Amino acid sequence: MKPGIEESKNECAVKGPIRIVPPELLMRIFELIPEPPYHPEPPNQLSYLPASVSWTLTWICKPWQRAVNGTPSLWCNLRFPTSLSESGLTDVRYLEIANITLNRSGNHHLNFSIDLEESEISVNILLLLLRRSHQWRKVEFHGDCPSFSLTNILSPIRGNLGNLESLTISFPLRQHLDVFWDAPRLQKVDVRFHSAYDIDLPLSQLRAFTTNRLPSHSVSFLRQCTHLAEFSYVDENKPRAVGHAHDVVHLPQIRLLNVEHPSVLHCLFTPGLKELKYRLSNDADTVLNFLAISRCNLTCLGIAWTTEFLYTGALVTLLQNLPNLQHLKIYNLFEYYDDQLRVYEALRLGDGTKNLVPDLQELTLHLYDPSIFLPEDIPEGPKLFESVVLSRLGRLRRLTLMQYLRTIPPCVKNLMNAGIDVVVDWERWMELER
Repeated sequence: MKPGIEESKNECAVKGPIRIVPPELLMRIFELIPEPPYHPEPPNQLSYLPASVSWTLTWICKPWQRAVNGTPSLWCNLRFPTSLSESGLTDVRYLEIANITLNRSGNHHLNFSIDLEESEISVNILLLLLRRSHQWRKVEFHGDCPSFSLTNILSPIRGNLGNLESLTISFPLRQHLDVFWDAPRLQKVDVRFHSAYDIDLPLSQLRAFTTNRLPSHSVSFLRQCTHLAEFSYVDENKPRAVGHAHDVVHLPQIRLLNVEHPSVLHCLFTPGLKELKYRLSNDADTVLNFLAISRCNLTCLGIAWTTEFLYTGALVTLLQNLPNLQHLKIYNLFEYYDDQLRVYEALRLGDGTKNLVPDLQELTLHLYDPSIFLPEDIPEGPKLFESVVLSRLGRLRRLTLMQYLRTIPPCVKNLMNAGIDVVVDWERWMELER
């Protein structure tokens, strides 16, 4: 063995106290720590603070406190949840902490999420953030306060959004909002709970757009989105129909399309489409006609399971006509145990017959929704793939289970031992929420 390799091996084997880790490396590690849940159990005061991870780290020891306080990048991802009164802090003290946090971020770009409520502290926090609108990069406004006039409060930031790249608004507007029109770097927008046309947006520069409502003249609206690569039209209620069969919008840049109503498919021509997510019922022909007209090479398909989708016939028909499919995602199976079994049977993965999707490389199954159930309240899923013949899995290389499992079943361990990358991820249940 060469001396250099031997030295490298010995060096990697050495273990030492964390205090010898260079501060620069330690700070990079700290940047990777995710924020905790909004309301952890048991609740703790630190979880309510903006940049709560960074505040927690400052309590560990003096050296970490100095290093964290002197690293502005650790203070740029902020979250302001609702129910701040439960934090045990007075409004004055919480506002002081918010101000300290913003000062420690220096001149770095800010990413923040704020849940607005009808309270003085909510308004004061927002006013603090408005002073730094030139630093905004990714911002989210949430809440359900019809009497709260977001329009009037945001008016001072007009023309001062030079770094804004991503905007989310799930907040009821009382009037038209036009302050985001002049945001030269804005590329990603998510607008919920009101018409997307209630907000003036630089549509021609957007790369990703999500909404649950479109204006009555939706076709002309979409025609302005000339550079759109991702479009999601989602609505928990029955979506408004979009356009007519003769109204066709050419969007050659679209790569990802997420829709819940067939009328959207009727009016779009997307030859560059690579990924489609659709709430399939018994209308596989609608999807196939859309794909044929667009002449797109679809490699990723996401199917949302519905109560109308009682049998797998439409799914089988659809998959048999997608020869280039490499990644299949199936959502909402958590409600119906029998449906899970039907899906496994329909896919025919490694059961000795020809796989339904022969070139399938990745399979994502959304089996658990933590917004509806607590993980301890539902049984573990079926013994996944317990009868598969590993040598007959074709090209499958990755399996993602959006499900809570107390233990990893032996059949899943067998898949892992066979070289399949298995991910069990119940916290990110709608990885796409897209």
